[in-house]
This record gives sequence, structure tokens and C-alpha cells, in this order.
Amino acid sequence: MQNCMKMMLAYKNVEADAADFDRGTTTVAKWLGNVMKSSPVELTDCSLDEALYYVYKQRPVIVEIPSGRVCLITAYDQTAVTLVEPAAGRIARYGYEDAEMLFKGAGNRFFSYLD
Repeated sequence: MQNCMKMMLAYKNVEADAADFDRGTTTVAKWLGNVMKSSPVELTDCSLDEALYYVYKQRPVIVEIPSGRVCLITAYDQTAVTLVEPAAGRIARYGYEDAEMLFKGAGNRFFSYLD
């Protein structure tokens, strides 16, 4: 989670240490809101299409996937969704159906922000 938060902060040119995030004391949305000075959005139980609206608006989306991994959705096109997977050190593309199944398997937990 911290690696994805660090990438999101860099995307928005915010200098903060994602290592300061502690799930035991705050939520992802609250922490992001405090350091980004933006309105965080927790999109739990949203559809993939709803989460991709934020990507369309040039805002990356943090998403949890099975096995406890966390990725950043950075792009999409007519056939696939692009995920940055920091733990695996790779960028992956998933077809829409595969992405929907992947995200659903982790509870459709998405996070982004509004300016």
C-alpha cells in the first residue's frame, strides 16, 4: 500500500513520506486527504467502470487485489486496464473481464482523490 501511495503522491507532486502511513491508526482515505490537501475518495464496492472515471480524469486509482497486494491503475483503453504492481516490480495489462474478476476477488476496494 505504501508504495502505491508514494507513487500517487509523486504523480500529484506532493512531498510526503508514505512510510508514515499506519493502517492501525488511520484509513487510506484520511491519510491521503491530510497529506495531499485534496478530497480523498474511497470507492469500495464500486464497479470497475466507476473507478476508471478517475483515471479518465487523470487521477491514478489505488486498488487492492487478492493475496493482499496493492496496485495502481494508471491507464486503460478499449480492451485492457494497465496496473502498476510495485510488489512485483512490473506493469501489467489485464483485459476488462480479467480485471473485474481480479478486483472483485479482493472486494472491489478502490481509492483515488478529487482536486
